[in-house]
Amino acid sequence: MPDGISSPKQRTLRTPQELVQAGLLPPEALADAQAVATRYAIAVPPALAARIETPHDPLGLQFIPDAAELITAPHEDADPIADEALSPIPGIVHRYPDRALLKPLLACPVYCRFCFRREQVGPDGGLLSADELDAAYTYIAEHPAIREIILTGGDPLILSRAASATFCAACRRSPMSSCCASIAGCRWPTRLCSVTRCWPPWTSKPRSTSPCTPITPGNSTPRPIPACGASPGWASRYWARACC
Repeated sequence: MPDGISSPKQRTLRTPQELVQAGLLPPEALADAQAVATRYAIAVPPALAARIETPHDPLGLQFIPDAAELITAPHEDADPIADEALSPIPGIVHRYPDRALLKPLLACPVYCRFCFRREQVGPDGGLLSADELDAAYTYIAEHPAIREIILTGGDPLILSRAASATFCAACRRSPMSSCCASIAGCRWPTRLCSVTRCWPPWTSKPRSTSPCTPITPGNSTPRPIPACGASPGWASRYWARACC
């Protein structure tokens, strides 16, 4: 996502200092946010920053770092969903016989504070090399029981069209003619059509967020506000299906 240069809210905010400068973080919270930034990535793109009013509004709670992120309870696990334990080769997580995750990268345009892969994702991208991707595609082709390939990461929709086409070809090489693809956890649903035209049948599970109006004496109930052209009835889990 290209960054602007004219003002803090016109470029992706990546440091606690930039969040303070943009008015999204109070100065007294700077030290705590800096401590969080040493462990977990921060990125708030311009379109999102423009909709955040305070760190404690519905959007701010999702994307503005908080000191509570540094608290680790005794029962918590560093790999809560066992990605590492169920990863036979880099980029592949094979939890169930009939489906596999493919994680070609671990970068996102925005970092959610609740992310269960927050220990892994970050601006360095975790991008698989060409050899690692080839090995991942070979693994998929050699396991005919796999009927669904779930493209995730990171945000898979920041992949280039060329990388998406390579993924499409890998799906089509699968021994199962009914193999389908899914995109999980993306924050760029507007790019779905542009990057998936060549794909086999696919489903998408992007995350969408609508800010709420504040509760005031004349308005006692928060009301969803359509964002990015979405209608109020657009669910937080949106399903699409397409064939090329």
